[in-house]
Amino acid sequence: MRQRCCQLDLHVPDGSREDDCIKVHRELAKFFLTDVVDETRRCDELGWHLAQCDDAQGLRSFLANVRHFDLLSSNAYSSFDLWTLWREANVSHAGRM
Repeated sequence: MRQRCCQLDLHVPDGSREDDCIKVHRELAKFFLTDVVDETRRCDELGWHLAQCDDAQGLRSFLANVRHFDLLSSNAYSSFDLWTLWREANVSHAGRM
């Protein structure tokens, strides 16, 4: 039997720890940083995976990219994501201070 990994529609073997889900998000974040993925899809996916694998520095770098910021702030749905990701980057940063 398999269980869902976090909120992803991916499955990991039973008995997997939260660390395994973090590894999955980290690998997906690496994929979305490649040139194989177009900029729009990158903006839709990368920030969430960086937040899920607790990569606050990577998330802040992603959000500080002017192109990513413009794409995320271009419509209401993405604006919500932008606000949520920005808050997550700041919360993660504050927790490490």
